[in-house]
Amino acid sequence: MDEEELAKKPLGTQLRVFAAGSFANILTFLVLLGVFSLLFASPLAPNPAGVKIVYVNSSYPAYGHLTQGDIIIAINNMPTTTLDDFSRILGNFKPNETIHLTIIRNGRPLNLTLTLDKSPYNSSRGFLGVKIQQAYTNEWMYKSSWWLLVVTSSVAIINVMPIFPLDGGRMLMAALEKVLPKNTARNISIALSIYLAGILVANIVFSAGYWLPFRP
Repeated sequence: MDEEELAKKPLGTQLRVFAAGSFANILTFLVLLGVFSLLFASPLAPNPAGVKIVYVNSSYPAYGHLTQGDIIIAINNMPTTTLDDFSRILGNFKPNETIHLTIIRNGRPLNLTLTLDKSPYNSSRGFLGVKIQQAYTNEWMYKSSWWLLVVTSSVAIINVMPIFPLDGGRMLMAALEKVLPKNTARNISIALSIYLAGILVANIVFSAGYWLPFRP
């Protein structure tokens, strides 16, 4: 059914056609969510396996000792399996205290010793000067699954927004054209689309900080 033919159909028919694409996107997301939920409940599920270094600040003690990609698995023989473990254990140390790190570098264990600096956020706490993220076993599976869920859910949500020519925008225009002159309906739809698209882009840009690696 082409655009001109669809425009001649009753509003209810047009809305059902436009909603079909959004429903398919939502259904795809739900199916993937179910599959990954079952997968993560299986023995193949990714498990926390330490904290990965993603950035080292050259002004702090970790510089010259730790490098991007290192995985810290213990501090003073206390396992740092998760981000919470790492923050909790490191939080027990004061500035100028010496700690012993057990790390995995290029697949091999390595022991390091370094002295903590003063945290710029809390002067009573020791500080390494690194940004970290959670490391997992089967990390490729975790990242791939998460990426697919984010993409499919984002497509489903964005597609129903009243932004032309997305399905949500076409639904809005079809509804407006039933109560307003065609040109007026189109102008309102385009103006609203530009406004909402601007908000969407701004939200993505300004919320990008939440996707940066965790900093202890």
